[in-house]
Amino acid sequence: MSTSSNWRPLPHPAKFAIPVYIVVLKSRLKHTPKQIACGPFTTHYPIIPAEYRWRPAPKMEAANHHHLRDPAMRPYKRLLIVVLFLAALLALFQFSGLRQHFNLAFLHQQIVDNKFSGLLIFVLLFCLGNMIQIPGWIFLAAAVLALGKVWGGLATYVAAVISCGFTFLTIRLIGGDAMRAVKNRYALKILNGLDAHPIKSIALLRVLFQTVPALNYALALSGVKFHKYLIGTMIGLPLPIMLYCVFFEYIGKVLHLH
Repeated sequence: MSTSSNWRPLPHPAKFAIPVYIVVLKSRLKHTPKQIACGPFTTHYPIIPAEYRWRPAPKMEAANHHHLRDPAMRPYKRLLIVVLFLAALLALFQFSGLRQHFNLAFLHQQIVDNKFSGLLIFVLLFCLGNMIQIPGWIFLAAAVLALGKVWGGLATYVAAVISCGFTFLTIRLIGGDAMRAVKNRYALKILNGLDAHPIKSIALLRVLFQTVPALNYALALSGVKFHKYLIGTMIGLPLPIMLYCVFFEYIGKVLHLH
C-alpha cells in the first residue's frame, strides 16, 4: 500500500525560530542577566568593576565647593535664628514701651476691671511675657491678689500651660530640634535622660523651674514630642503654683493688698 497520498512536507525550520528564540531569551535573561541570547548563540558581556563604570559629569555646585560644607552647621544656624528672633522681639517690646505693661499693678487692674476680658488679656500677656523674659510669678501674684488663692491659682495654671505650649510651638517652628547637633557631653547626657524618661524629666523640671522662659526654649529645641512636653508640664506645675498661691495670699494679707 502506497503512503505517498498521506505524505506531508515538514514545516520550514524558520517557523520554529521565533518561539525558540523567545524561550531561550527569557531563560537567559532570567538566570544570567549579563548574557544576551541571539538565536542559537549567546553573547557573554563581562561585568565591569564599579570604579570603571561611566558616571555623569559633576554638577556646577561642586565647583563652588558646596560639597565641602559641614552638614552639622545647619542646626547651629537655626539656633542663631532663634536667638536673633528672641532678641528682636525683646527689643521691639522694650523700645515700643509695651514691656512696661507687664507689671503687677497693670495685670491686677486688668483682672479686677473685667474678669472675663481681663482673664483673656491675662492669658495673652502670659504667652507674650514668656517670649520676652517676663517671670511667671508676676502673673501668679496678680491673679492671686485679684481672685484669691483658689481661683487665682487655677487661672494661673491654665494660662501657664497655654503659655508654655505657645512658646514650645513657636520655638520649634523656628529652630526645630537644633539642640541635637550640640556636641557637648553634658548636653548629650541631659538629652539622653530626657529621651529615656521625657514626661518624668519635664515634670521634675517644672517643679524646680516652673515656667522659666529659658527652660521652655531648651525643651522646644530638644526634639521632645509636644504631647509628652504638655503632659509633663501639666503634671509638674500644680505643686509650685499651690505653694506660690499660699505665699502670695499671705503677703497680700500682711500688706493689705487685696
